[in-house]
Amino acid sequence: MVRHEAAEAAGAVGCPGAWQLVEEHLADATREVSETCQLAVQRMAWYEKKQAEEEEEKRTQEAGQQQQHKAAAEEGGESEKAVVIKRYLSVDPAPPAAPGTPTERLVASLLDESAETPIFDRYRALFSLRDAGGAPAVSALCAALRGSTSALLKHEVAYVLGQMQDPASLGALRECLLDAGEHPMVRHEAAEALGALGAEAAAPALEKGASDEDPVVAQSCVVALDVLAHERSGAFEYAAIDGAS
Repeated sequence: MVRHEAAEAAGAVGCPGAWQLVEEHLADATREVSETCQLAVQRMAWYEKKQAEEEEEKRTQEAGQQQQHKAAAEEGGESEKAVVIKRYLSVDPAPPAAPGTPTERLVASLLDESAETPIFDRYRALFSLRDAGGAPAVSALCAALRGSTSALLKHEVAYVLGQMQDPASLGALRECLLDAGEHPMVRHEAAEALGALGAEAAAPALEKGASDEDPVVAQSCVVALDVLAHERSGAFEYAAIDGAS
């Protein structure tokens, strides 16, 4: 789990040294590590290409933009630009899918267990569904959490469900946490997501998990119970320091 996080962090950094690091472990014997490195390489390549395209577009449109601003001023105002509102401030391991991708296609990509859909594309579908929100998105994420064979994907799904904080995900997250045969990395994220929900119904599963034989799971449940208590309290600040101004 730590090696997975290290590879994901390297992909987020995106410097030349990060490329070399993750490429060395693309065929790692641990599936979660190799898949994370695949994601990291594809993420860096996507952002590198995007940056190059934006720079080229900026160069080619510079003169045209000046003319557009002049024309807009003559008409009485600046031309209106679309504003993209980012609901989640996390640095994600993959960008969302292209805007306008139908929900049905996103769900199909997320749930596609064949080798035809790369893990990078499934992650992109995951983050697009998160950003869209709503019952269809939560339903698809819960289906992935219950049915995917990739522990890496499932752990990210659980993390996203924690971000969304939709009560409809409670059952799937609880099942995942209490499944002793599930990968500890996935159960860890399920525990944290249950804490983030702030629902009283999440407490029994977390209390049971707090005595789990796996220390990663048990410790995650202890932390989640603390977060759950904070969410239920309605307090503005989490873990306030006594005496702090």
